[in-house]
Amino acid sequence: MKIAITDIENAKDKKIELAFEDKISDIETEGSVKADLLFQDLGISIRVTGKIYADLILQCNRCLEDFVYESEIDVEECYYKTTLFTEYKQ
Repeated sequence: MKIAITDIENAKDKKIELAFEDKISDIETEGSVKADLLFQDLGISIRVTGKIYADLILQCNRCLEDFVYESEIDVEECYYKTTLFTEYKQ
């Protein structure tokens, strides 16, 4: 899923809320990875905040049995537009 910077800049209050649920092939999970994210235009940067939820399948290093670990990750990142434009040539 991609979000264009111009979509955020042109959105009401310069914000886009996004909730999604998807399976990520490189991560062993029980079920899908879920995310509730907010993208905000701050002028020279884009701020991303929210939470990511996943039931990770991990392996005990003592008994080597798999177990499910409920993970909730807080997200708070800031991406400067000049860097995004240079790297992704939008």
